[in-house]
Amino acid sequence: MSKRTMYFSLILVFMLLVFGAWMLAFFGVTVPTGRIAVNSGPGETKPALSASGVFFNPPSPEEAPESIRAEVILGYKIMTE
Repeated sequence: MSKRTMYFSLILVFMLLVFGAWMLAFFGVTVPTGRIAVNSGPGETKPALSASGVFFNPPSPEEAPESIRAEVILGYKIMTE
């Protein structure tokens, strides 16, 4: 094995190790978010239990601007039904 091939192999291994460490750091960290439990009634929401106290409460599709309301409701129905 020549010195040139060995140097190339070492550089490649080093780059793969750095890339792998970056991938672990990037995808290994997650931020927990709170959830909202939806009751049977329209528009009524009850916060789910969460240790962090952070809740995500998106607006209902009916509250979308008039110009895009039909598309938002259609997208909501596609995702939930």
